[in-house]
Amino acid sequence: MSAYTLLRYVLDLMIVIPAAVAGMLPVHRFLRQPTRIVYLGAGAVLAFMIVAGSLVCTAANLPPNAILIPMLPLCFLPFAYTIDLSIEKKLFCFASATMLSGFSCVYSVVLMAPIEVTDPGLPFLPATSLTCLLIMSLLDMIFYDVLSHKMPQLLALESRQGVWWLVSAFLLIMTIIMVWVNPTDLDLLLVGNTRMAALVLLPLLPMGMFSLYEISYRMVASLVEGERLKREIDLLLMEEKRYEQLQEYLRETRQLRHDFRQHLLVVEELAKTGNNEQLADYVHQLTGSVGQPHVQLCANPALDALAAHYDGLATAHGCSISWQFDLPIDIPFAEVDLCALMGNLIDNSLMAVQALPEDQRTVQVVMRMLTDEMLGIRVKNAYVGTVRLKDDGLPVSRREGHGIGLTSVAATVERYHGSLDIKTDDGIFLVGILMYARQ
Repeated sequence: MSAYTLLRYVLDLMIVIPAAVAGMLPVHRFLRQPTRIVYLGAGAVLAFMIVAGSLVCTAANLPPNAILIPMLPLCFLPFAYTIDLSIEKKLFCFASATMLSGFSCVYSVVLMAPIEVTDPGLPFLPATSLTCLLIMSLLDMIFYDVLSHKMPQLLALESRQGVWWLVSAFLLIMTIIMVWVNPTDLDLLLVGNTRMAALVLLPLLPMGMFSLYEISYRMVASLVEGERLKREIDLLLMEEKRYEQLQEYLRETRQLRHDFRQHLLVVEELAKTGNNEQLADYVHQLTGSVGQPHVQLCANPALDALAAHYDGLATAHGCSISWQFDLPIDIPFAEVDLCALMGNLIDNSLMAVQALPEDQRTVQVVMRMLTDEMLGIRVKNAYVGTVRLKDDGLPVSRREGHGIGLTSVAATVERYHGSLDIKTDDGIFLVGILMYARQ
C-alpha cells in the first residue's frame, strides 16, 4: 500500500467536509442537541469515513465515487437524527449540499483535465483534489448568506410538503447527473471545444440554484410582510372591539345615572312604608341591571386590546391570567412586534396549562418599562412532563416541525438587541425578556 496513493484518496474524500458545512448552515437553528456536541460528533464521523474510505479504496484500487456514493445515505441518517425539521426539509438541505459538492468534483476534473491526462491512474492528482476543495469552499462562501440567514427563514415556515419533496428530488437528480457526467476518458474531453463548453455551461447549475434560493426568499419576504399586515389588521380589530366594549359600558353608565333619581324615589317610598321584602327584591333587581365594570388592563390601547382578547380566551378555557402592566400610553417599540411576541408567549402558556388541574391553570404576565428605553417582560406558568432546552436556550419541540412560536419570539428579541432567558425548574416554565428601543 503506497502512502502517496493513500494521501491522494484522503484528499479526494475530504470534499465531504465543505459539503457538510453547506448542509449544516441552513439547519443550525434547528438542532436537537447542543451545537458543540453535534459539530464534534460530525467531525469524528467524517474523519472516520475519510480515513476508512481511503484505506478501502487504496487496498481495492477503487475510484473515489465507489466510496462517496455509499457514504451519502450513511451521512444522511445522523444528519436527519440531529435536525428538528420535517423529513422533506432535511432531505432538501442535504440534497443542496450534495449537488454543490457534485458540481465541485466535476468542474475541478474538467478544469484540471490537461494535467490529469498525464496521470490517468486512480485517484485524482493532489492538484485536482485541492482544486475541488477550493471550489467547494468558494461555493460555501458565495452561498453563505443564503444558506445561513435566508434559508432558515424558509425552513421555519409551515408550507406544503409537496414543494419541498419536488425541489429535493430535483437536487438529487442533479447530483446523480453530476456523478454520471463526471468524465472518465479525459482524452475525449480535450477534443475540440468540449472542455471549453463544459467550463462555460457547468457554472449555470450553481447559478440557477442561487437564483432559485434568492427568488424563494424574496417570495417568502413578501409573505412575511403580508403576515405583518394581517397582524396589524387583527390588532386593529381587537382595538375596535375593545373600543366598542368601552362605548357600551359608557352608554350603560349614562343610562344608570339618568335613571338613578327615579330609583332612589322608589327605594325611599318602600323604606317609608316598611315593606322590607319588596324593598330587598327591588334592590336585587336594581343591582342585577348594573353591567360589569370596564377594567382597563394596560394604558397602551394595543396591548390593552390584546390582553382583553386573551383574558376572555383564557376564561373560556377554564384558565386565568394575572396581568401586571406598568407601561405608558406611548411605548418606544413597534406595537405590532410586541403584540405578536406576547401573543406567541401567551398561546404557549395557555396550551401548557391545559394539561393541569383547573385550579392550577394560571398564567402570570408582567410587562414594564425598566427605563425610558428598556422593556422587561416575564411570563410564568406551570406545566407537566419534561422540557429540554437546546444549546440556543429554546425548548426542544415535542412534535416534529413545531416550536416556531418561540423561534419567532427569539427573532423579535434579537431585532431589539435584547436577551431571552428561559428557565424550567420544578414544573415552572419561566420566560424572561429584556428589550431595548432601537435608536
